[in-house]
Amino acid sequence: MPDHTTTLNVSGIDREYSRKKILLALMLPLAMSLIAVSMVNVALPSIEKGLGASSSDVQWVLSGFALMLGMVLVPAGRLGDVMGRSMFLVLGIIVFNAAALACGMASDPTSLNTFRLVQGLGAGMIGPQAVGIIQQYFQGPQRTRAFAIFGMTISVAVAIGPLLCGGIIEVLGGEVGWRAAFLVNVPIGILAVIAAALWLPWGRERQFFAVLTRHRINTGELDPKLHDKPEVPDVPGTAPGFHVDLDPVGMVLLAGAVVTIMLPFINSDHPLVFLLLPVSAGLFLAWLRWEKAYRARGREPMVDLALFEHSTYVNGTAVSGTFFLGSTSIFVLLALFAQEGLGVSALMTGLIGLPNAVISGASAMLVGRYAYTYARTILIGCHAFIIVGVLAMGVTGYLVAHEGVSYWWLSLPALIIGIGQGGIGSCNQTASLMDVPAVMGGAAGGVKQTAERVGTAVGNAIITAIFYTILDLGDWATAFIAGMGGVLVFIVASALINIHDRRVNGPGVEG
Repeated sequence: MPDHTTTLNVSGIDREYSRKKILLALMLPLAMSLIAVSMVNVALPSIEKGLGASSSDVQWVLSGFALMLGMVLVPAGRLGDVMGRSMFLVLGIIVFNAAALACGMASDPTSLNTFRLVQGLGAGMIGPQAVGIIQQYFQGPQRTRAFAIFGMTISVAVAIGPLLCGGIIEVLGGEVGWRAAFLVNVPIGILAVIAAALWLPWGRERQFFAVLTRHRINTGELDPKLHDKPEVPDVPGTAPGFHVDLDPVGMVLLAGAVVTIMLPFINSDHPLVFLLLPVSAGLFLAWLRWEKAYRARGREPMVDLALFEHSTYVNGTAVSGTFFLGSTSIFVLLALFAQEGLGVSALMTGLIGLPNAVISGASAMLVGRYAYTYARTILIGCHAFIIVGVLAMGVTGYLVAHEGVSYWWLSLPALIIGIGQGGIGSCNQTASLMDVPAVMGGAAGGVKQTAERVGTAVGNAIITAIFYTILDLGDWATAFIAGMGGVLVFIVASALINIHDRRVNGPGVEG
C-alpha cells in the first residue's frame, strides 16, 4: 500500500507523485536563485577590476537584479496560478540560467547589467511558484514540514553564497573567478529543469491547454474531426470562452509602485530620486482601487483583495517585511567591516558566516516540526536569539578592532543569529500562509516575497547610510556598531508585530 502522506494523486493524471521528489524539484531552483543573490556582493571588486566598471556600473549589478525581481514576483505568481505553476517554474529556471551563462561571458558593464536584469526576471518567476506548489499539494502538518525545508533552503543558500563565490575567486583568481561564479549556476539549472519535468505535477497546465484546445476548436482554428473536444475544466481566471483574465492594468500599476519605492533606496545617487516615493504611494493606491473595481465588474484581479482579509497572512507578511528591513543587512555590514575594515579576504569572510549557514538550516528543520502548533510562540524565541546575536556582534566587533581579539570570534554571534534566522524562515512561512486558499498560493507568495524584497532594499539603504555616516565621523568599529544598532531597531519592531499576531491568532495554526 502506498504511503499517502508521501505520495499524491492529481486529477486527470494517471500516476502517483512523490512529495519528497516534488520538494527536491522546488528547492533546487530556489537555492540556485538565492545563492546568486548573496554571492554577488563578494564578487563586486573582481567585476569592477575585470570589466573596468565604474562604481555606478557595479551598483547596478545589484540594483538591476533587485528591481526586476521585485517587479515580477506578483505577476509571475498570478500567471502560475492561472496557467500552471510547474510550467512557469521551468520557464523561470531557463530564463535565469540563460542569463547566468550570458553574465559569465559578458564583455562590458552594460551587457552584464542587461543580463542581470534578465536573471532577476527568471528569479522572480521561480519563488512564487515554489510557494504556490507547496500550498497546492501539501496540507496541514505536511505543509508545515514542507515550509520547514523551504526555510532551511533559504537560510543555507543565502549564507553559503558568499562562501562559494569567495572560494571560487580564491582558487581561480579574480578575472576568471567572478565569471565562474555565474557559470556554476548552469549545471544546477539543467538538473533543476530535468527534476521539474519528471517530478512535478503538471495538472493545471493540462487543464489550461484543454481550455485552449476547446477555444481553438470553437473558433475554427482546429478541425474538430482531427481533435477530441475536451470538457472545459475549472481554471480560475479562464472563462469557458477562453478569455484569460490576467489583469494587465493591475500588473502594470503594482509593478510601477514596487519599482518607484525600491529605486530611491537601491540607487540614491541623486536626492531628487526620492521624489519617486509619493509617486509610488499614488500608484499603490491606484492599484488597490483598480483591483477592487475589477472584482466588482465580475473579473479576476491579479491579486484578490480578499487575501488581505486573513489576519494571519497580513500579520505574517508584516513580520517578514519588517524583519527583512534589518536581517539582510547583518552580513552586508559584516562583509564591509571584515574586508574593508580588517583586511580579511573574501574567502575568510565567507568562512566566518559558515556556522550561521549550518545552524540556520538545522534550526529551520528542528523548529519546523512544531510550527503547526506553536509557530508564533517559536517566532518570539527566534527574535530573541537574533536580538542577543546582534548585540553580541556589536560587542565582538569592538573587541576585534580595539582589543586584539581574533576576527574568528565574529562567528559566534553569527551562529546565535543563525538559530533565530532559520526558525523565522520556517515558522513564519507556515503561520502566514496556512490560511491562504491554494488557488491564491502563487499570488500570495509573490506579495509576501515582494514585501521582503522591498524591505531588503529599504533596510540596506538605511543601515549602510548609518554605517558610512558614522564611518566619516569615527572608525570602522564604531560604524559597525552603529549599523548593528539600526538592524536591532528593525528586529525589535518585527518581534513586536509577532507578539501582536500571537495575541490575535494564537500560538500556532491550530490556535
